Amino acid sequence: MVPLAEVVDWKALWEVVWSSFAAGLGVTIAASLAIAEGFLPPTANWSTPDPAIGGIDPVPDVARPAQVDVVQNNGFAFGGNNAIAILGALR
Repeated sequence: MVPLAEVVDWKALWEVVWSSFAAGLGVTIAASLAIAEGFLPPTANWSTPDPAIGGIDPVPDVARPAQVDVVQNNGFAFGGNNAIAILGALR
């Protein structure tokens, strides 16, 4: 039987895990700042909303001032490792 340490590329596995963690941390920091500083971050790479989407406001191009009380942070990663964090303001 071959030892697991010889089968798994631990360095590659660590790079995937670390990059997923770092991306999730960055989004969580941005969401926390949106609550603390009172703004809605813009949707990346979306400058012209489709009129067919109706009442959805995607916040295109530029951040907008707003009172943000609750933020939902979705983290979808490789292999079904998914997490959702709900952050809220204490007012």
